[in-house]
Amino acid sequence: MKTTHRQHVGKMFKMIRGFRKLSQEEVCEIAKISRPTLAGLESGETNTSLDVMVAVASALDCNLDITIDPK
Repeated sequence: MKTTHRQHVGKMFKMIRGFRKLSQEEVCEIAKISRPTLAGLESGETNTSLDVMVAVASALDCNLDITIDPK
């Protein structure tokens, strides 16, 4: 089955979070979002708003565009 854009973005955020050695709780505190929101984003199960994705990208100190393209 083909990976959806939501799944790809979530996988990339989770990978970057791991690379930065940050817990979900730490990212949530910086991004000012709830842990279930981040968990849903990372799993690709929720359709997250652009505002939340920008906040998470900022918390992870990465550009949002590197997480979007599933090539």
